[in-house]
Amino acid sequence: MSQPQHVIVLMADQLRWDALSCYGDLPVATPNIDALAEECVIFDRAYCSSPLCMPTRISMYSGKWPHTTGAIVNGNGIEDELPY
Repeated sequence: MSQPQHVIVLMADQLRWDALSCYGDLPVATPNIDALAEECVIFDRAYCSSPLCMPTRISMYSGKWPHTTGAIVNGNGIEDELPY
């Protein structure tokens, strides 16, 4: 039986691909993330279920769409976001 594989998910708010030097010759230096990336899978395409961060994170954790989880806005609830 082979060794079990481990999954580490690094999540940072507002971290774009062009802020990590492991994605190419960029004017930034991220040596520790680059060292980790050398031993891992690097995803060069990413899609999200919502343009907002909270619904996307909940979708990622639950495997469900935002309209299914009820998390469709950032904040405590939809009533916090409505202008009326």
